[in-house]
Amino acid sequence: MNNLILAEKKLLSTLVPSLRGYHLLLVGNQRKLDWLPKNRLHNFTLSETQGSVLSHYDTLPIRNNSIDAVFIPYELERTEDPLILLQELHRCLLSNGRLFIFAAHSLHPSNWFKKALSIFKIKHLLDLANFDYKKSYFLQYGSVIVIEAQKNTLAMTPLKPQWEKNLILDKHWQPTTRESS
Repeated sequence: MNNLILAEKKLLSTLVPSLRGYHLLLVGNQRKLDWLPKNRLHNFTLSETQGSVLSHYDTLPIRNNSIDAVFIPYELERTEDPLILLQELHRCLLSNGRLFIFAAHSLHPSNWFKKALSIFKIKHLLDLANFDYKKSYFLQYGSVIVIEAQKNTLAMTPLKPQWEKNLILDKHWQPTTRESS
């Protein structure tokens, strides 16, 4: 078990410094915030049983498009409906927000009799929740997978209406000399 935690921390020490933004969310009570390496993001934990924010996973108390990165360590296989959790996280993540899922790999012999998700099932769930699959990392001889995904919706920047340009007075405009009656 200690080897797994060391492998996780080694992987996280390469992943976390590349994160950009302000808010980082850790979902579940499997790991504490000190599990993540020091970073410049504002970190908080979300859990159904304990943590800094208590909530059910089907209705997260987080504003739309407000989180930059989410870590889900070994919580996806514990939820009743992992798709609902992923859809809620998609709602909360900013455009191009990153999602990291830690899960026991079901194809590894040590996980055959545990409730575990295969990499194919997780990729399918990510696709249904509108995430782009980016990369997989295998830890502890393939018994644990870390999947990196990204929210695939683009942020919309509103443009100024075209009619506002016509309201600006240009140099050629001359006042009329007619009298009003």
